[in-house]
Amino acid sequence: MKEHSYDPVTGKIYIGNKETFKALNSQGYHHGRFKDQFKMAHHVAWYMTHGVWPKAIDHINGDKIDNRIENLREVDQSVNVKNSSKRSHNTSGYTGIRKTRSGKWQARITVAGKIMNLGRFYTVEDALEARNEAKEQYGFTERHGV
Repeated sequence: MKEHSYDPVTGKIYIGNKETFKALNSQGYHHGRFKDQFKMAHHVAWYMTHGVWPKAIDHINGDKIDNRIENLREVDQSVNVKNSSKRSHNTSGYTGIRKTRSGKWQARITVAGKIMNLGRFYTVEDALEARNEAKEQYGFTERHGV
């Protein structure tokens, strides 16, 4: 049986000359079979480069299928969340901001699993300013929520 190989420049995983891990899961990540187990491609890339299985991997540039080793970093889950993109069900257009029944704009941020209310504002711009200040204070990346 042929072994897997990993190209750190392209981020692709192969068996022999055939590229594997091309299937996308429901969250948009490449996945496939590695040593008789289903694995995420970015985890396999990390393992093949460093020899240890990671707990959590962050795609630095936010591209879920860019598995070049220079784009991957092992982080704990709290750091990974600080680099996440805007949720698909967002209705305000801004992460952490929603319109309340009273018509005001509420700004919130989640830090270490706890939701922090940043206040209610008359304008979305004021709510966004409060949210951006909190993002900076708590170490979220520029890309978070974009």
